[in-house]
Amino acid sequence: MSFHMEDWPQVSAFTYRLRGFSNKTAHHYMRSYQLALWRRVQNAYFANKDDLCIGSIKRNKKALDLVQEFIDMYKTKSNYAAIMHYIENSHDGNERVNYLDHDLKKFLSHNFESGNLNNTALILYSDHGSRFGMDRWSNQGDMEERLPFVSIFLPNSYIRQNSDKFKNLQRNAQQLTTPFDIHETIRELSCTNKPKKKQEIRAISLLNEIPINRTCQSIGLSIHYCVCDQNWEFLNPNEKFSVQSAEYVVAYLNKELSKAEDYCMPLKIKKINYVKQAKIGGDVFYKINFITMPNKAKYEAMVKFDPDEKKLLIKSTDSVSRLDAYGSQSKCLEKFPSSKKLTVDLRKFCLCKPMRKSKA
Repeated sequence: MSFHMEDWPQVSAFTYRLRGFSNKTAHHYMRSYQLALWRRVQNAYFANKDDLCIGSIKRNKKALDLVQEFIDMYKTKSNYAAIMHYIENSHDGNERVNYLDHDLKKFLSHNFESGNLNNTALILYSDHGSRFGMDRWSNQGDMEERLPFVSIFLPNSYIRQNSDKFKNLQRNAQQLTTPFDIHETIRELSCTNKPKKKQEIRAISLLNEIPINRTCQSIGLSIHYCVCDQNWEFLNPNEKFSVQSAEYVVAYLNKELSKAEDYCMPLKIKKINYVKQAKIGGDVFYKINFITMPNKAKYEAMVKFDPDEKKLLIKSTDSVSRLDAYGSQSKCLEKFPSSKKLTVDLRKFCLCKPMRKSKA
């Protein structure tokens, strides 16, 4: 049996700018409940008056109660899998994360003490760390955005029968891993993985040994999201090269925005906060933190220096992180006609033109 729940239906993993599922995804799919709940609380959310409750009950407690009901219903009847993605306490900031503490502790303690986890694996995870605010500008902030938390519990019954795999899991805690590996791990634990003709590089179960020489390049991980062997050196943001680097990035963004020029305003640099340089895998990269106008947006871009052409190169808009919330600035893009086939996600760069704001 299966259970699937996400607390924010408007930004759910499989429905945010996507069409969801062709077929029913889980035996217990909580989207209808969450849609009804969102309609009830969205006005308070947008007015910054949301108390994260439904009546007198904290919404995170209600969500955990639903998972608990699912576990209690099927623990003696069937194998089961449950996934819950809960973000509303922390998505816009860390001020209310502690609201979860007591209820999460109670949920975990009950399931450990009652024996529900004697034959069940448990994974606690996040999709990313803090991406907004001044903390994000620090070296620690670089790590936070790119290294989500993940913790895996395996029951003693599994460890006794698979001691080598448990040792691999412990060893892999110090290796380069990705969500593809976690997916492969879940497939192995649920016996849904298929025999492979050759050794996979991009997706390896965390219960198998991950090569110590694995690199971001070998698994197709963008340098923008790679944190291995990076020693960044700060440059003077007022130097000619720093200014030209920031101007190059903004010119690139404006070229992309021109694909929706009837909707989005062009950008210009307001301030360069810092420029950093590092040598990664034999190549030289620059990280540029800057503010643009008129959207008053904060960005960090990763660009590569091409020694042959003696110029900077940016791979895609994915190499540019927005460090503050864009909110409704790009709402007009919801009206962008599908016939024009906009293939680049411009939401974090687009500030709607005044005439488009009134129509959005």
